[in-house]
Amino acid sequence: MARYAKWQSVEISISWLAGQGLQDYEGSKNMDSEIVKPSSSPRPSRRAVGDPPQIGRVERISRSSAPKRRHSRGGRSTRRRQHRRKQVRGITISIFLLTLLAVLVICSMWLSKRQKMDAVASAERLAYSPIIERVESRFKSPSEDETLAIVNKSIAASDEATVKANFRLGSTEVGAALQYLKEQHAKRGAPSGVSWLGSIDVNDMLVEGVLLNWKNGEEITSLQVFLTPNQSGVWQVDFDSFAGKCLPGWDSFISGEAVEGMVRVWFSYDNYYNGPFIDESKWVCYAMARRESDQILLGYCRVGSPQAAALSGIMQRVQMRGKNNVPSYRTILELSRPEGAERRQYEIKRVLAEDWVLSDKVFDVAPLR
Repeated sequence: MARYAKWQSVEISISWLAGQGLQDYEGSKNMDSEIVKPSSSPRPSRRAVGDPPQIGRVERISRSSAPKRRHSRGGRSTRRRQHRRKQVRGITISIFLLTLLAVLVICSMWLSKRQKMDAVASAERLAYSPIIERVESRFKSPSEDETLAIVNKSIAASDEATVKANFRLGSTEVGAALQYLKEQHAKRGAPSGVSWLGSIDVNDMLVEGVLLNWKNGEEITSLQVFLTPNQSGVWQVDFDSFAGKCLPGWDSFISGEAVEGMVRVWFSYDNYYNGPFIDESKWVCYAMARRESDQILLGYCRVGSPQAAALSGIMQRVQMRGKNNVPSYRTILELSRPEGAERRQYEIKRVLAEDWVLSDKVFDVAPLR
């Protein structure tokens, strides 16, 4: 009986375990059915081969939108192209700046030359405006009409006889004077204006002055003509002053070929001290120019010398005529270039005349009136 009860309790236990297992199975089955229930999300619940892992709310990056890495070779090519562009840009800017600089230099040189020519022309008009007070002479001076008639006939001369009759030739041969007149007429033509300046006492001699003007567009070129009497009292045009004659020619001084000689120049104070003239306490510096040239010479005379006094006297005499704003003055100088001087540096040995008319009396040894 007890044995039977024991087996019955075993069967009951087995039955209870079986029932409990069935419930567990049914519960597990229900859970599996809930797990594998299709999700409302479009993403698959299980990973397939090749699919990326599910990473929650982080959006997957498509391969097409992912940044592409540039190959190092392509990067170097891009940098080289950028470097070449910078080089080309730099070269272009440099060429532009150099061209602009060249244009500015050329314009500056042209303006400097034009200002110098204007200053010379202005000085010519200011230094010799009509002078009413006449200077006494042992020869009767020609009237204004007579003076202008002599000048007009002289500059229009076409033969040697007319040249001899109307010019005081000085050191110039008659043939050379006639050739010069023809060249000037071909170059300039007839003057557009002739102005009488009156009697001018220069270098202790009486001269009659005339100013000739040539107009080329808005540019006016002026040239002074001086008349002096010969031994017979006949008034003639001084050819050497009319032509502005230098011995040797002006170009020989500019080039440095001429070591010494005589020049007819416009002069004014300057301040270039160098070479043998470096000590400005011992030397006075002057710029010497010509209207037809854009080059200047530099002249020096010793402080306190007769030459320095003569040049200062020339300035004072022009200013005594009431012309205080004249920028430069005319004179005839004897020059010599010492050893060690630059090509355009000359020592002023003599001041031969206070204007361009040469006389027998040297100006730097003659007393000033």
